[in-house]
Amino acid sequence: MELGMARGEVYLRVSVVVVLVLTACLVAFDTQTKVLLLTIEKKATYKDLNALKISVYVASVAAGYNLLQLCKHFPWFRGNFKGSSYMCMAWICFLLDQMAVYLVFAANTATFGASMLAVTGSEAFQWLKVTPLAKIRPSARCKCTVLGTPPLVEIFRPN
Repeated sequence: MELGMARGEVYLRVSVVVVLVLTACLVAFDTQTKVLLLTIEKKATYKDLNALKISVYVASVAAGYNLLQLCKHFPWFRGNFKGSSYMCMAWICFLLDQMAVYLVFAANTATFGASMLAVTGSEAFQWLKVTPLAKIRPSARCKCTVLGTPPLVEIFRPN
């Protein structure tokens, strides 16, 4: 039973690492170019919105944390723990896992809110749209729905 649970945890952590790396790559490498005039192009990347940068960093750190947690299943990492030490280590790992999950969730929620605020604006906050040219690409919306990540929004700032 214990070996099956450890194997399940390894599979779960590997899948989490894959999803987090895909999320960071999707947001970080997605660029959009809009032709404004004949030769003038504006390029939007994740660096144009601070919330997207934070989302990439949080996803990367969470993937690294889960890789570190995978190390505890290797024989060379196991120490000589006695009795209640296992329970203490299990609770610490559980609390760190909860913090990582809620941090990723909070970063994705904040990024989604900032992206929508940049696209739609808000009269209550006296926050105008970044530009009337801003929009969400349908293909990005589909990819992001599958991965649970906020879409990269076309944001064009005047120079």
